[in-house]
Amino acid sequence: MTLIAKFINILGIFIIATLPMYGQVNGQDSSPKPKKPKITPLRYQPKKEQPVQATEQVQAQAEDLIAVGATAVDYPRNLNEVLAPNPIAVDLSKTTSYSPIALKGDLPYLPLPDPNFSSDKGNNKKGSTTSKTTTLKDGATVPPPSLSEPAPVDNTDTGKNPPSSNGISSGPISSTPGSTAPNLPLIQGLNTNLGSCEIPGASHFQRHPFPDDVSRWYMSGEYLMWWSKGANLPILATTGPAASNGILGNPGVVPIIGGGQIGQSMSSGFRFNTGYWFNPCHDWGIDANFFFLSDPTTTQTVSSNNYPLIARPFAAPNTVSTAIPGITVPGQFAELTAAPGVGTGSVAVNYTSFLWGADISLRRHWLDNGVSSLDWILGYRYLNLNENLNIYENFSGAAGTNFAGVNGTIYDQFHTTNSFNGGQVGLIFNRHVGRWTLNAVGKVALGATYSSVDINGGLAQYGPNFINTTVPGGLLALNSNIGHHSQTNFSVVPEFGINLGYDVTPHMRVMLGYTFLYWTGVMRPGDQINPVLDLKRVPVLSDPKYFPSIANVNSINTVQPNVLMKKTDFAAQGINFGVRFTW
Repeated sequence: MTLIAKFINILGIFIIATLPMYGQVNGQDSSPKPKKPKITPLRYQPKKEQPVQATEQVQAQAEDLIAVGATAVDYPRNLNEVLAPNPIAVDLSKTTSYSPIALKGDLPYLPLPDPNFSSDKGNNKKGSTTSKTTTLKDGATVPPPSLSEPAPVDNTDTGKNPPSSNGISSGPISSTPGSTAPNLPLIQGLNTNLGSCEIPGASHFQRHPFPDDVSRWYMSGEYLMWWSKGANLPILATTGPAASNGILGNPGVVPIIGGGQIGQSMSSGFRFNTGYWFNPCHDWGIDANFFFLSDPTTTQTVSSNNYPLIARPFAAPNTVSTAIPGITVPGQFAELTAAPGVGTGSVAVNYTSFLWGADISLRRHWLDNGVSSLDWILGYRYLNLNENLNIYENFSGAAGTNFAGVNGTIYDQFHTTNSFNGGQVGLIFNRHVGRWTLNAVGKVALGATYSSVDINGGLAQYGPNFINTTVPGGLLALNSNIGHHSQTNFSVVPEFGINLGYDVTPHMRVMLGYTFLYWTGVMRPGDQINPVLDLKRVPVLSDPKYFPSIANVNSINTVQPNVLMKKTDFAAQGINFGVRFTW
């Protein structure tokens, strides 16, 4: 019994001594567990009430990052204005290659070093794991990144970089489990309200902080100094020897009004642009433009004070039953405004033009590399061109002639209106270099142009004697073409513009540029003048008292002048300068 008792005592002592080793008491683990280091992944901290960290600290962290292989990506715009007093940290475990981080200072973006980077210049090769240990300015050391077994993040206070109020330390660089690149320390001075944006078309990095100018609204105003393509003008007045009667083709006859273009002088106008981005990333937005261009009135006048003989030429298709001395028809003909022994007079031509338009488009930020960007637009465009061409002839019969006492004014008016409606596509290119900006816009619109032509004419007489007119009209506007006429045609409207801008302040830019606008399928007033006239329809020639030979003129089987409805094109180009605001 004594031996058995001793054995039991020894066994009990052994069991009691070994229980803490196995940690089992009543089937439960009673041994103390080792404390696991607390791992806090870096993430966006949307806290707003954070103190501003010193710029020197931020710059020092940036230089530390460069010391371990990070390289700066140039970005022209200054972020200082949008860096609010809110620290931000980035969860780099979700990044596979580069992750630009915005810094307060001269280094706007710092991408992560390449996973194959080695700070040992002699072993900076893909797959190399041998590199030097990097020493930061604060004395901390950074081992070379290990891609095989990344170490957990140590977010405890190192004594050198105190943790921020959000609990995330700005300590040395380490690696996060599952990441392929070393983590960056916390970068203070970023605005957490900004977040980050995708960069369309960028292959070397995926996201970037919101742009330095997070303004959503923009508006600009520009003064336009443009020159437009003049309106074609047929020959409206001639002069020559008295025996020539001013008829084209006779010896010595030359044009004194017409035979070229009118309205080629500089025009003034304004252009307004406004737009709104739907989010701070400037991914999608809406863009609208409005402009107008007013051409000053162009006047050409000739009088008998300078030209004793003034005639208004045209072509007559009529035949005559008896030859008329000095006149060959069918062929060129002329109505005399002033001539020696007939009377005095003058001819004046007035031309006015007014162009305006508007467009509205959906705008999409398409490509961006941090310095240059490309957006596309898709929308609607409207254009309106309004032109007037007025011809006035004043005459006064000379005493002792059949026209004595006959005074009056003959007027012809040609008015055209063109309205374009169509869809529009285009591209907007921007490049920023410091405070300088280069902006180029290319657009093309396809649609329909509704054109209307209004023709009017008449004869206003005063004095003791009057011409007995039997038909209405002036000279070029007669009863066969007077009225309102319209037509719709397909049109193409391309536009190109380039502007050089300078940012006076972060929200104000001055600009100087050039614009070219082209419009097909329009109708212009000078092209609607038909110089072929039926002599029987001209009022001033219908009275035998003043034109006895009219009785010998035969009628024609066609309607002349008819309505031409002739199409042409319109172009405007010039310089523009103005100012742009964002908010």
